[in-house]
Amino acid sequence: MTEEGRFLRRVEFKISDGKTEEFQRIWREEVKAALSGVAGLRRVYLIKPHSKANIFVGLTLWNSEEDAKKFEASDSLKNNRGKYSHTLAEPPVASYFTVLEHVVGNGSR
Repeated sequence: MTEEGRFLRRVEFKISDGKTEEFQRIWREEVKAALSGVAGLRRVYLIKPHSKANIFVGLTLWNSEEDAKKFEASDSLKNNRGKYSHTLAEPPVASYFTVLEHVVGNGSR
């Protein structure tokens, strides 16, 4: 199955001053493991813009929009958010995309 037609959810997190390391630790040690068994979830990335010290972006690739919406309504999301909510300066902002094209490179790293 190709990635085309899949659904991507992007969530931007603005972290309070002095809390970025704690947010990263919680994500790495607790949230990442909790996401591994979510139905329909294909990939998870936590990325950080070079130019914004307190911003992180979570990218999740789903089999379908329905799978992502089920997760958004789930206790699993609420439990995950509760683990790091004290580190947030603002509520997370989500946006949604349909994957139209996907290319896998030949890089060995």
